[in-house]
Amino acid sequence: MSIKIILTIIAIIVFLGFLLAAAFRYLGYFITQKTLGVRMDDSVATSKMSIDDFEDLERESKDFLSGRNNLKGHFYFQKLNGNKEYSGIVIVVHGHHLLHEDYLPEINYFAQKGYLVYAYDSTGTGKSEGDCPLGQTQWMLDLNEALHMIESLKEYEHLPIYIWGHSIGAFAACAVMNFSHIRVKGILAFAPSNSGYEFAKTFWEMYPHPSFITRQTYYAMKKLEDKNFGLYSEYTVLSGINHTDTRILLIQSKDDPQVIFASSMAKYEKDFTNKNAKILILEEGKHWTFRKDNALNKEFMDRLCDDVFISI
Repeated sequence: MSIKIILTIIAIIVFLGFLLAAAFRYLGYFITQKTLGVRMDDSVATSKMSIDDFEDLERESKDFLSGRNNLKGHFYFQKLNGNKEYSGIVIVVHGHHLLHEDYLPEINYFAQKGYLVYAYDSTGTGKSEGDCPLGQTQWMLDLNEALHMIESLKEYEHLPIYIWGHSIGAFAACAVMNFSHIRVKGILAFAPSNSGYEFAKTFWEMYPHPSFITRQTYYAMKKLEDKNFGLYSEYTVLSGINHTDTRILLIQSKDDPQVIFASSMAKYEKDFTNKNAKILILEEGKHWTFRKDNALNKEFMDRLCDDVFISI
């Protein structure tokens, strides 16, 4: 076989390799577009619950701006007797393909405990403005603006703030501490992953792959996050935890089918420098560890809140 033919074969193989790599990179863009690049209206709500399903739970509308988008939010509270003081403010942050009303049992739980609860639909979801969330980082940026709004309210300036987040909402609850929010006194984060990029990267690492080609999928996801959010795409759960001394409890179930254990924060606990942060690992509980038989697991929530919330 002549050298010319050999060189031609090598060139064809290299070309096909680059072509295949490009296909996998496009796959990364496609997956991100289909999961976070589309608007999620009220139809995505899973619970179909209404505030009318909860006796004595009331709410008042309170919107805020995140970027150029107006996000729809509400303060939730129980009917109060006399001039009863709130114990604090709890911000509830919803997960992906969910809306804040999917967490009405949790919202009602905190309201019954005497807290003022704030919950909202993130950018591109529910009744909030925005074409789409664009990426996981958007949840963090929305929460940062929600905190700014609450921190600016004079009538509540004496109240401690707590954050309760689930899934991507849990990522936001921790990652937002990369910013300065000294009034946040406790965080409960259920099933967060360190970042969207690392979540995708874990799945590539779990199986034998031709590295150059298939890693293009999660490289594309990272590139999109960088393009859409710049420096903020580098803000992770770990960096948020280590940027504060706030009490933080992360809850992860080993049988979670969505945030699988390998992609959870469990592998990062040794890297915590915040001595008030820890991870509770459960053998079972799946992705909604705070629910049992499709209802709020009140006993479990009581135990967690006793550990993290100062005034509960």
